[in-house]
Amino acid sequence: MRLQHISVVAGISVLYGAVGFGNFLLTPEERYVDVQTWIDALIPFQAAFAWPYLFYYVLLGVPLVLVPRADELRVLWKRVAWASAISALVFIAFPTHPLRLANVEELPGLAPWIIAMIYKIDPPANCFPSLHVLHSFLIAASYHRIPRYRAFGVAFYLMAVGVALATVFIKQHYAADVIAGLFLVPVVCYLAELTPESLRRSKKLVAGITGRREF
Repeated sequence: MRLQHISVVAGISVLYGAVGFGNFLLTPEERYVDVQTWIDALIPFQAAFAWPYLFYYVLLGVPLVLVPRADELRVLWKRVAWASAISALVFIAFPTHPLRLANVEELPGLAPWIIAMIYKIDPPANCFPSLHVLHSFLIAASYHRIPRYRAFGVAFYLMAVGVALATVFIKQHYAADVIAGLFLVPVVCYLAELTPESLRRSKKLVAGITGRREF
């Protein structure tokens, strides 16, 4: 099961990385959109939020420790795959830059150094929606739905909140990026649950409401 988890994570990471970096390298600067709002001006830079930001990487590794059953793992990674696919399409259609603080590496302390490394690792693009927020909440939601892991799911939700706050306080994301990521959580959960049978039922329901034949 751990090998299966690693292979799925690796596959999604490679595909997302190819789209993300490819989009960053090929998108002309004039196509980028500014999503900064007045909310971002009210949020001060706080280097200490580098630590809750790292919860994201902890959450990615959770399935290696709390190993779900095959059907539970399938739901989790269907959600992550949907999230990555939708986000990749938005990144291409609606490219944005992160806010980021200039010369953060010159600030004293370990936290600013961590933030500087984060800035260097992540390309300065592909921010709307925030995948850090979306992935974190999807992992929390996926574990919260498993009865034996429900208590862990609550803890993971708190960690996901920490990640969401950290993205704006370390100036890695705008508020709009976080809001978009949160909005997509229930959308992705719904899409991941779709099956051919559920689609047929939906068509029958729509046909019954509209009085038209099944389409």
